[in-house]
Amino acid sequence: MSIPTYGVAYDFCISLTDQSNRPQFKSSPTIAAGDFKVSTAGGAYTDLTTIPDVYPAASASVRISLSAAEMTGEIINIIGKDAAGAEWDDVFVCLTPEPVARAANLTQIDGLATNGNNATLNLKMLNVINDSGIAIVSKSTASSTIGMLCEGGPGVAGVSAGGAGMKCLGGNLYSSPWGGIGLDCRAGSVSGIGLVAQSDSGGYGLYAYGSVAHIKGSLTGNIIGNIIGTVGYESSLLYVLSSSSNSVSGYIGDTGSVSTRPTDFYKGKFVTVIYSGTPGTAYYNDAGQTRLVTESSETGEITTLTVTPDWSVVPRTTNCLCQISGVAFGNIDSAVSVGSVTDPTSIWAYVVDGTRTAVQLMRGMVSALLGKSSGHAAGTPKYRNIADTKDVIDATTDVDGNRTNVNTDLS
Repeated sequence: MSIPTYGVAYDFCISLTDQSNRPQFKSSPTIAAGDFKVSTAGGAYTDLTTIPDVYPAASASVRISLSAAEMTGEIINIIGKDAAGAEWDDVFVCLTPEPVARAANLTQIDGLATNGNNATLNLKMLNVINDSGIAIVSKSTASSTIGMLCEGGPGVAGVSAGGAGMKCLGGNLYSSPWGGIGLDCRAGSVSGIGLVAQSDSGGYGLYAYGSVAHIKGSLTGNIIGNIIGTVGYESSLLYVLSSSSNSVSGYIGDTGSVSTRPTDFYKGKFVTVIYSGTPGTAYYNDAGQTRLVTESSETGEITTLTVTPDWSVVPRTTNCLCQISGVAFGNIDSAVSVGSVTDPTSIWAYVVDGTRTAVQLMRGMVSALLGKSSGHAAGTPKYRNIADTKDVIDATTDVDGNRTNVNTDLS
């Protein structure tokens, strides 16, 4: 049976006892106007607006229909008397409607406030509207418990918040020196996304702040767009103190606070010249030189990076400034962009085969496919560059056309 609600029309069914065959119910009882009366909220009894009927037909079930007005009361009394006085016994029904809106907490729902007796609400939708203060407070006080877990369906966000729609405050985590976690976002699968931050109207897609570290942890992948503020405790800027063939040495950020990093910490990253000397002065070397780091080592707080091909940076008495791309550390702003392997200069400088970079191999392939050629009949085929200014490939072949020697000029 559904729950009767204050001020809401309500139907329910009863059965009437057969006067001539007690205690059996009367089948298809006769019901006339005035047989059933209602008293709403202690008022006088009046005839029901709707005369009860047999429902379903030819049964012992009698349907009583109360209007919204007849349900507008905390107590609804219904009396039935057979006017003819020969078919069915008197009947009395009392209803106590539920309020339309009832304030409830978990104690009122399950009756107990002790641990282990919490109510589970199985709701299709929960709509909370509040015009001031906090609309929902979800707090867990026990150790290693979660205040709120929101889990979306496949491809759907667990929480979607507009404006300043959600504020997360981490509690004290005594086993950790960093305190509690305000927001923990984790992807549920390899292809899942832990956190999506988007700004549609010129605001911040993700705004993070803290008294010590704003963002802590590893960032993997490409960073597209601007990062304003401090990322991590180290700097991605290399201050060059000395250099030689295929190597450059210097310190990363403030030597007074940087700890020693493990060997090959920067291996696989790219080092790009930003400028030489004090910012704002003329360049001492060509800006934009990029080299791939093949090895890295630590000497106290000084980092030595082995790069390829030859490094030509010559430091001045004031330090030459370089950027280590692909490492999301340091003060990143509009003056120093975040680099990655998607940067064209970095891609073409990448060593693919031996000492040959991607751009060198591309020159060779373009020459072989699109350049002029000669000398095939003599067994000395040559392939020219597109501009037809030099031989890019100079080969020697045997009588079967197999290459026995290949010289290249891929510069």
